[in-house]
Amino acid sequence: MNGIKSIRGNYGRTFIELNDGSIIVGDSEFRAKSGKVDGVYVYTQSLKYKETEVQLTAEEIEELMKEVEIYNKDKRDFIEWV
Repeated sequence: MNGIKSIRGNYGRTFIELNDGSIIVGDSEFRAKSGKVDGVYVYTQSLKYKETEVQLTAEEIEELMKEVEIYNKDKRDFIEWV
């Protein structure tokens, strides 16, 4: 992976667009620990490439988690992996 361009989503899905143009999609849901939406839970077992529907490997998931942490440096806890 070569960095993240954007992270978007809705109640049921999170879309992570990489700098190379590929998109990773995963099942997700809003997190509201404090009574208001303060992040999302993203289910790692559901992560796949949008174009091919190919599931990410364990190594790709680890790399993606690191890339998301770099991308969200000011909002470290916005995405919680489950």
